[in-house]
Amino acid sequence: MEIPQGFFIIYQPKYRVPSVFDLHHRGLFKNRPFVTQDFGFRVIADASARARLQCAWIVKERTDNESGTAWDYTVKTVFLDLDKDLSLPPAKLADALEDDTMAQKIGEDLAAWRTGYLPDNNSTRDLEKKILTAIEDHKGQLRKALVHKNHDWIMAGLARRLQNFRFYLYPRVRETLMTTYRDMGGESDEARLIRHIVLFSHIFDHDRTPLFKRLGSGEFAPDDQAWECWIGFTGSEDESRRLCRTMEAVFNPLAQDRAA
Repeated sequence: MEIPQGFFIIYQPKYRVPSVFDLHHRGLFKNRPFVTQDFGFRVIADASARARLQCAWIVKERTDNESGTAWDYTVKTVFLDLDKDLSLPPAKLADALEDDTMAQKIGEDLAAWRTGYLPDNNSTRDLEKKILTAIEDHKGQLRKALVHKNHDWIMAGLARRLQNFRFYLYPRVRETLMTTYRDMGGESDEARLIRHIVLFSHIFDHDRTPLFKRLGSGEFAPDDQAWECWIGFTGSEDESRRLCRTMEAVFNPLAQDRAA
């Protein structure tokens, strides 16, 4: 089930699988899909700590506007902006869901989560920090998923890439590579540094090919997913950016010499 670009899940109840959020992202079905519960909710947020409530539930009958196909069941989704303290007026929730039982259950569960999630000091700043931390946690899960999806083909070609790098390119940067990386605050050993550089080359050489498997959930833009996959291998965005600065400083002079 897709969420808007740039938003990440900061809370989702532990629904038994399959929940409504485990269904195909198009949400169109000829037969009633099996789920452990007909509806669900989760809280999503973006990098500005703006939070929204996503509610989804199964409804009968819908015609797909794009294809004109009539489907027997579909998943309906609504997004509701939460206040800065993560609250939502019950009337607003009831109007959006049009089902009193569902609205009451989701409202109660949201209120229970909110009570435990808000900082004890009610500080807006602390709440924003908590939301941003939750976003980073979700990003980490998505990066792990990208690594898992692409692990086999990446590992299959990595050994040859490493061999070529060490034989052809490494002798030309041996004197500057590690020093430059250390000057930029890097802490990995040389073997790990080289592995990450070669992974970068290998992933981005294939990010436009059928080999690269993308996530379909929409949180990372398709054009960003090779980058996010590489972060999954390096361990952090800060380290990935440090590695990019290192590669730029070390390899750009080689490219300029070759072009001269």
